[in-house]
Amino acid sequence: MLEQIEIFTQKFKACSALLLVLLVSLMGLTACGGSDGDEAFREAVKVNDLNITLITISSPNTINSPGTIQIGAEEAFTAMATIDSGASAAIDITNQVRWTSSDSSVISINSSGRAIAINDGTVEIRAELADLFGSQELSASSAELTTIEISIEDALTSVGVCTLNQKLTAMGTFDDGRVSDVTSDAIWTSSAPEVIEISNEAGSKGTLTSFIVGATVISAGNGNGVVSNDLSLAVTDTLDSITVTPDNVTVVEGGSQQFLAIGSYSDLVDDQDITTTVTWSTLNTDGITAAHLSISNEDNAEGLATAISEGGAEVSAACGDNSTSVAVTILEPITITGIQINAGRAIENGDVGDSPIELTAT
Repeated sequence: MLEQIEIFTQKFKACSALLLVLLVSLMGLTACGGSDGDEAFREAVKVNDLNITLITISSPNTINSPGTIQIGAEEAFTAMATIDSGASAAIDITNQVRWTSSDSSVISINSSGRAIAINDGTVEIRAELADLFGSQELSASSAELTTIEISIEDALTSVGVCTLNQKLTAMGTFDDGRVSDVTSDAIWTSSAPEVIEISNEAGSKGTLTSFIVGATVISAGNGNGVVSNDLSLAVTDTLDSITVTPDNVTVVEGGSQQFLAIGSYSDLVDDQDITTTVTWSTLNTDGITAAHLSISNEDNAEGLATAISEGGAEVSAACGDNSTSVAVTILEPITITGIQINAGRAIENGDVGDSPIELTAT
């Protein structure tokens, strides 16, 4: 017995020593890896989980590489990952990659892929994730802009009332002979913004929103005296009908409901989401004076209704000569006082196998 105890003690000491060595080794690896090692591991896991096989990057001015932008101008890059999913597929990973510039004193780039030109020169822009990367060359130039030419997609001369997202492009010619896309750097104007509004917001510059029937003249400039050609554009009422959803909805007092407006046009094959361009309104349907429901026409909240008091109401969306309404019922807040499972039965029996046991909460 004493001999067996001694053998066990020797084995325990040997195992303890081995465990101690392993523990110290693991602590050393953790200390050496640090946060950089953790980040690299997370990126490798992401690449593996998504089956990413290729990363490509692009921007408006790198279609013909190397692209060139003006000193002080910004360039928005997008990173796309090709996914090995058995079919052709790609996903946007712009905000997941690490963006770098080969010379940040010439062109710097932030974590969202927005590059800014600082000095004359050419750099390599890279988007990296684990051991994969995509790259493009981009040049910065102090050459001066001399002319701007604007055009609209599909060479349209008119757009439908209440439509949005038609895209204008501004091409700039510089004194070194270079022609480059300056859409995102131009300052856009509409002579009749109540008819057509054109965006100067980052990410949507040069996109149109039409409101009412009429006409406008659109132009673009650089803010330093260079102004584009005038582009005349008419807004016509080709809207056939408006559909608002949801209909016959019930909202609890104090709650909210987002409504959508879809327009059908005689000159367009596809229906259009016109939620942000129609005029929204509400009307009580039960003879009560105080409003039961309010609805927003504010930017980024169009069609969002808020229930004020119990009763019946209509929500209407109007554009041009077209309008439509849907019914809404507002109820007092309801308090749940209890929940029963399967009508209060304490036991449900079932057979072993694939047959499910149905539970209903009331």
